[in-house]
Amino acid sequence: MTHDQALEAAALLGAIAHPSRLKIVRALVGREMSVGDIATAVGLGKSATSEHLTKLREAGMILGRRDSRWVYYQCWSEKVIAVLEALDAMFPNCSHPIMLEGEQDQQFEASPCTHPLVRRADASEAHSRAS
Repeated sequence: MTHDQALEAAALLGAIAHPSRLKIVRALVGREMSVGDIATAVGLGKSATSEHLTKLREAGMILGRRDSRWVYYQCWSEKVIAVLEALDAMFPNCSHPIMLEGEQDQQFEASPCTHPLVRRADASEAHSRAS
């Protein structure tokens, strides 16, 4: 591992080192959500959620899209997905997706990452479209 790679890895791990940010990233993998929906899904207030989103966005882990007065966030980062998959392997019962009210009734396809709608190929496609 080069020094630059070590710096990049440390920045990525540091950005998700906070439990709330880890939960936010899990919620955003494979889908787009508003700040209010994220706050509800992870059990935080909107202000705290916005602060965590800023840190994640600055670290390049999530993307934001403005639509009128709302901002929608998503995570398609291959590196983030790989880290979450490693966490799933270490903590087998943590891979359940964070779902919003009403989503429990839907049938989702299983996935190796933390959110049931994402596959690595889908993530690559979406990331290239967002860039």
